[in-house]
Amino acid sequence: MSRIKLGMWAVMALILVPLVGAQSYTVTDLGVLTGGYSSGSSAINNEGDVVGSSDVNTLDQHAFLWTPAAGMQDLGTLGGANSYANGINNSGQVVGQAYRADGTWGAFLWTKEGGMQDLGTLGGSSAIASGINNLGQVVGISYIEAGSYTAHAFLWSASAGMQDLGTIDGGSSYAIAINDDGEVIGTLNPVDEYFTFIWTPTGGMEQINTPGSGSSQPTAINLSGTIVGYADQSSLRSVGFIRSPQGGFRSLGSMGNSANIPRGVSPSLQVVGQAEPLTGSFGFLWTEADGLQSLNDLVSGQYGIYSGNAINKFGQITANGLHALLLTPIQ
Repeated sequence: MSRIKLGMWAVMALILVPLVGAQSYTVTDLGVLTGGYSSGSSAINNEGDVVGSSDVNTLDQHAFLWTPAAGMQDLGTLGGANSYANGINNSGQVVGQAYRADGTWGAFLWTKEGGMQDLGTLGGSSAIASGINNLGQVVGISYIEAGSYTAHAFLWSASAGMQDLGTIDGGSSYAIAINDDGEVIGTLNPVDEYFTFIWTPTGGMEQINTPGSGSSQPTAINLSGTIVGYADQSSLRSVGFIRSPQGGFRSLGSMGNSANIPRGVSPSLQVVGQAEPLTGSFGFLWTEADGLQSLNDLVSGQYGIYSGNAINKFGQITANGLHALLLTPIQ
């Protein structure tokens, strides 16, 4: 199944003084779970709560929830060794993937009241939950039958359970994110290429073709239906894109001929992600006014920010350095 690969990158040496006139940020190091040495974030809600995963020993990682009031909490597993949190909504419900005792992956929903719940599968052995909206609807991917490696995007709700969203022209599909209107974005993988899709409750699944590109993958959708993602170009360097709800595309451009992968978009069209020049990776912020900026240039101190992962409506960014980080705008 398709997963966006971060890889192992050296941290690029960058100017550490915030750019004149640019938004600057304070940085909160979210730390690690007991026994760990590194952590990484994946999502943030409008309360400033962050989820991700942290080492708990030299081999295993557990999903965590970090809140401003309580710090970092271990969310546990489904009976196996590892778990990873991929999404959170404004009610503090968390989704992700966790090993079961039998070694298969389970898609989980975690709540403060009920802990970690296994959402089941579409008939196969494993599933992964990748996103959740404020209505508690969950999306992800599941194998569809025992012994098969074909997987389909799913939509889960407490009332209807797990729904198979299908695919287009065979192959697998993978749901990545969902907004509060129930619009789902994800990836189609018919053979060896990847294509973006959008699924809506009224229109079903539709493939989105990005201009001048073959393979593409979406990564986030905001409340208004704006989608961000990346597409492979003829140079084989991925370039980030923004797709408006009306279907128009624009490129995020490049810094120093670097590839870039957007990972989050706010309601005000601030985009965060990861730029990948040949010399190493760094997290970026894109805005209409200032274009692409390195997050390392917008903070004071050496944090080695190699990826921006998500952004909330207040402009708070969750990012990764050695540890998961929370960047808060300085007003």
